[in-house]
Amino acid sequence: ASARLRLVGRDSEIAILRAAMAQACEGRGCAATVVGEPGLGKTALLAELREEARAAGVPWLDCACSELGRSSAMLPLRDMLLRALQLDPRDPPAARAAAVRRQLRAALQDAAKIETLIAWLGVGAAAGAREAPSAELRRLGFSAMCEWLASVAQASGAVVAVENVHWADAAAAEALRQLTHVAAGSNLLFVQTSRDRSPWPGGSGASVEIHLQPLDAAAAAALVAQLDPQHRLSPQARAAAAARAEGIPFFAVELVKLAQTADAETLADVLSRPSSLNDSLAARLDALGPLRPIAQAASVLGDRLDEAVLADMLSLDRVELRARLAAMAAAGFIEASEDLLVGDHVFRHRLLREAAYNSLLRARRRDLHARAADILTRVFPDRAEARPDLAARHFEEAGAALDASFWWRVAGDRGAAQTATLDAIECYRRACDGLPRP
Repeated sequence: ASARLRLVGRDSEIAILRAAMAQACEGRGCAATVVGEPGLGKTALLAELREEARAAGVPWLDCACSELGRSSAMLPLRDMLLRALQLDPRDPPAARAAAVRRQLRAALQDAAKIETLIAWLGVGAAAGAREAPSAELRRLGFSAMCEWLASVAQASGAVVAVENVHWADAAAAEALRQLTHVAAGSNLLFVQTSRDRSPWPGGSGASVEIHLQPLDAAAAAALVAQLDPQHRLSPQARAAAAARAEGIPFFAVELVKLAQTADAETLADVLSRPSSLNDSLAARLDALGPLRPIAQAASVLGDRLDEAVLADMLSLDRVELRARLAAMAAAGFIEASEDLLVGDHVFRHRLLREAAYNSLLRARRRDLHARAADILTRVFPDRAEARPDLAARHFEEAGAALDASFWWRVAGDRGAAQTATLDAIECYRRACDGLPRP
């Protein structure tokens, strides 16, 4: 991954989170919400806190919500557990369940609790826990998760960081909302980011709320200077980039990257004419040249850029694809990932992925979704079984209504088995939408 930028213009915000983490480690847990529009630096703020937590030896648990995971019951919490236990999501369910049992034996000495947690989160093949009534399974599953988190935080506190909570599926959203209240009675800091002021009905439940605002002029100038350490831009170009970004850190990053690769005439045009963030992202996408179709195809897969699936989609040799992905990473469009739950690469920012996806013509978009659906269900059926909602979504976007209906039903059955009633209902509704009318 590329080097992380030094945080600028957020001294008061990081100080608030730092104090909240110290308070939690002393046994006075709390919950915090960071609210801000896309591009204002919510992820960067958490990255800064994560570095401080690791330096202090405080365990950090990532729990990311995804726009494409809203139909997969309990996905953020399931991924948090798999990531914390360093399990490969591509392993068979039985192997994952065995690994969970082995690693949680010390924290949850009651075998029944472990099986309940496995069933509730859907991390593997549970033994018998699905026989419990829905309400009882939810209660016992949440209790087991809280007990596990308490064991993680026992020695030196812990931080649970939930990104993009506005995209949580219904079942996970309810569990996360409860965790904001559980944190208060523990040595746990629960911090979440959201685009919305109140991600939960009735309020966030957080004792600390941070509302990110655009950077002031001095901070924007400092960020642009940090982005151009070799002074490839003139002082006038730097000042123009800082002003054009309007205090949005992500916009500043993209403007500088575009300016550093543009010729003099293009640079003058970019920095002189009125432009939006979308204009900048479109220009960055065009600057990829022959790599542009790779970015567009990758955007169809969502958050996870899986080399194996992408190579089949584009009919490319894996070695050739890796070379092109490396070039895209050098251009700052994607970055390598060591997180098995994310994939081999990730878009450097979700807005870059959205720009690539939105640039696709309708026919090309449908064709790419059709290819992705075929590859997932035919070449990698285990992945389709693990995330039937993804297969359903690809078929749906490809216009294959009957295939989409089948996979939405599978996703609904999965949610029902996890007592995620609202998520299951939504999947069944979409399955019915795909059936022919009499």
